[in-house]
Amino acid sequence: MIQKLFVASKGIIIHDGKTLVLQEGKSDREHVNDGKWQFPGGRLNFGEHPFEGLEREVFEETGLKVKNYKPFFVDHWMPKPFPEENWQIVGVYYLCECDDVSEVKLSHEHKNYAWVNMDNMEEYNFLPQDRKAILSVKEYLK
Repeated sequence: MIQKLFVASKGIIIHDGKTLVLQEGKSDREHVNDGKWQFPGGRLNFGEHPFEGLEREVFEETGLKVKNYKPFFVDHWMPKPFPEENWQIVGVYYLCECDDVSEVKLSHEHKNYAWVNMDNMEEYNFLPQDRKAILSVKEYLK
């Protein structure tokens, strides 16, 4: 059995009291998350600094440039996208700001986005790992 370890940087972008969330579309890689909501971000490339990975992933998925990011939550999950592979993903979540959020440009990986009040997050069908981050950020922002 092949074992793979990945690190992901995820951004929780807060603007005017609302948080940016993305709805995953069908991708070439997996269809298991189609329609689920998540925070922008993704796996790091080998040798990439987590901050650079955060900036790159958020920009690729939204067209936004993050700044003033601060790590605040770490978790891991173990998806099984292929029968012959075991994956572990360590996710580092960052509180982020953006200067200009006027035009979100989604990548091919996502089909929708929304700016959501933290109190309304329960209305969205989030990935389990992002649900944990929501609880953590709500506590952090109190």
